[in-house]
Amino acid sequence: MADLIELTQIDKKIKLNQMRVTWNFTRTWPLIQRLIETVFHIIISQTQNLIYLSMVFSMYQNAGLISVFYPIMAFGWGMVNETRPKKEYWRIIRLYTTFLLLAKFIFNLAIMEPFIKTKTYIQI
Repeated sequence: MADLIELTQIDKKIKLNQMRVTWNFTRTWPLIQRLIETVFHIIISQTQNLIYLSMVFSMYQNAGLISVFYPIMAFGWGMVNETRPKKEYWRIIRLYTTFLLLAKFIFNLAIMEPFIKTKTYIQI
């Protein structure tokens, strides 16, 4: 390859700043911009593992029958798959979490306080 450059003298005919696309690509700011973009893509590609960890942490914080769903889904279905989980898996997780948050919100309303203080509720 070096012999070819010496034969054609192409390095003396064409300079780097004459090639606009290559010149723009090798400048400092576009290079830094692409590196930052690459770091964000790396972080985004690992969000699946972050979600699995948050499911396990949820079980650790709120140990109970309601939150046992998360580790079962994370270890029993999500991490056992050879490929990434399908859209249905994330839909089930999202719906369960939405339902759970809605139920907790409703039970924390002041309207529910008389119901929570009844003998029937306390005995359960």
